[in-house]
Amino acid sequence: MRITPNKKGLTPKYEKSHYTEDDRRNKLLHVISGKNSNGAIKIHQDADIFVSEIEQGKQVTYEQLDGRQSYLVCLEGRLNVNGTELVHGDAIEIWDEDQVIFQAPEDTHLLMVEIPKSE
Repeated sequence: MRITPNKKGLTPKYEKSHYTEDDRRNKLLHVISGKNSNGAIKIHQDADIFVSEIEQGKQVTYEQLDGRQSYLVCLEGRLNVNGTELVHGDAIEIWDEDQVIFQAPEDTHLLMVEIPKSE
């Protein structure tokens, strides 16, 4: 995945971080952000990236901010997103939802990118 910086001519920056499985189990882990977010790697763009591993039978809830949209990829397993079922490799765009509920009918691994809503 490539995210283009919001300014030209920036010096490339390389950063890495380490997270445990518990950091992302049954919750969204904020790994990349355009804001100074606690623990997330900072990028020069208005984007946020989250990962999660949800155990079978569990659910995770996400409050989507007004003016934002998300792209979600089901990397492994099966996932219901506000009633829409995804299987590994499926993706969905989410907008105009105040609350997003991720339900895992089986162990699931997901990646979600949140950006400003397109007009």
